[in-house]
Amino acid sequence: MRKLFTAIAGTAIAGYFLDPNEGPRRRQMAQDRVMGMFRGQARQAEQAARTGASQAAGMAARAKAAATPDSPPADDHALADRVRTELFRPADFPKGDMNVDAVDGIVSLRGQVERVEQVREIEEQVRSIPGVRDVENHLHTP
Repeated sequence: MRKLFTAIAGTAIAGYFLDPNEGPRRRQMAQDRVMGMFRGQARQAEQAARTGASQAAGMAARAKAAATPDSPPADDHALADRVRTELFRPADFPKGDMNVDAVDGIVSLRGQVERVEQVREIEEQVRSIPGVRDVENHLHTP
């Protein structure tokens, strides 16, 4: 029974592709579809390779950045900018109520914060930044 179905299917396929009138067009369409499928698979493989290479490069860059310690800033203006960047990163930080200045690696903090605990937290955070030698804390509550 199996051989009969195989023979019938083979005859139908041969008749479809070997038809003298429509056979050449059908063969060309089948070839185009098969080649298109292979091209699509090749594009997907190339994209996967590019994605993997990008992710590997990103991981290598993050590992390199984690392995090299932050170098202290070259001057006081850069140090003050680094401190502002670290402090003002959270969206809810009171940016408009605080001034940051640096002279010879000593960072001065002036301004108003909402809670007394924030005064100590901000000072500790500033002290942990590379290049900060000392902190003059002039922060106060309302």
